[in-house]
Amino acid sequence: MSQHQCWIPLWVNEVLSLIKQLAQQQQTMLIITHKLQFSREVADSVIFIADGEFVEQGPPHQIFSQPKDLRPQAF
Repeated sequence: MSQHQCWIPLWVNEVLSLIKQLAQQQQTMLIITHKLQFSREVADSVIFIADGEFVEQGPPHQIFSQPKDLRPQAF
């Protein structure tokens, strides 16, 4: 493992922390992530994309708890 790969988890946590701070300040952001728990905590609105297709859009609680499509649940 290179020395740069060792730092990546630290950078991820710092970036996620910064994004949370910006969200608390009501900053508008467009974030593409596979970190679903993080999106559930921070986002006002989520778009679930699968195979390049917009599958579902809505508030996080709807997308993650009561999706209209099965793909968000399966992911």
